Amino acid sequence: YPTVYYRTAHIEPTQSLDVSIPQPFSSTNDLNNIDSAKMPSICLSGRPALYVRYTPKDWHDAQTTNYLTSDKILAESERLRSDAIRLAHTKDEQAIKNNFESSKCLAESIKNIEYWKNELEKTEDKMARKIDDVQFKRRELERVLSEIENPLRITQENLYEREKRQGIDLVHDNAERELIREVDRIQLSQDNLRKMLECLSIQNA
Repeated sequence: YPTVYYRTAHIEPTQSLDVSIPQPFSSTNDLNNIDSAKMPSICLSGRPALYVRYTPKDWHDAQTTNYLTSDKILAESERLRSDAIRLAHTKDEQAIKNNFESSKCLAESIKNIEYWKNELEKTEDKMARKIDDVQFKRRELERVLSEIENPLRITQENLYEREKRQGIDLVHDNAERELIREVDRIQLSQDNLRKMLECLSIQNA
C-alpha cells in the first residue's frame, strides 16, 4: 500500500518517489517518522520482503509488458479466428461443390436408368408379341395336325378295304399305288408338323 511505504505527512519530502528505497527502515529515511498507527503489524519472518520494493516506473513497465502480451494474444486469437472462418468458408464451398457434383451424377444415373428401363420395356413388349406369335403358330400347327388325322385314317381304311378283295380283283393297280403314296405324304407331313411343334415348344420354354 502506498500510504505505508511513502511519506505523506510532509509537504516537501526529501526522498524522491521515483527511485527504490533500498533500506526503508534506515535512520536517515523519513519512513521512521510515519505515524505508527498507520503501520501494519508485520511478523519478523516477513521483514526481508520489505526490502524488495518497486517504483511506479517498474509498475508501468510491467503493465506495458502485460498490455503488449495481451495485444499479441488478441492478435493471435484474431488470426486464429480468421483462419477458422476462412477454413469454414472453404469447407462450405467444397461441400456445395461436392453436393452439386453428386446431384449431377445422380441425375445422369437416373437418366440412364430411365433409358434402360424404357429399352427393357420395349424388349419385353417384343418378347411378349413373339411369345403370342409362337403360341398362335403352335395352336395352328396342332389344329392342322389334328385335321390331317382324318384324311390319313380314310386313306388307310381304303387300303384296308382293298386288301379284302379276292381272286383276280386283288390287283396292285395305280389306285392302290396312289393311296400308298398319299399315306406316305400325310405321315411325312405329320412328322414335319411334330418337329415344328417341338421347336416352338423349345422357343416358348
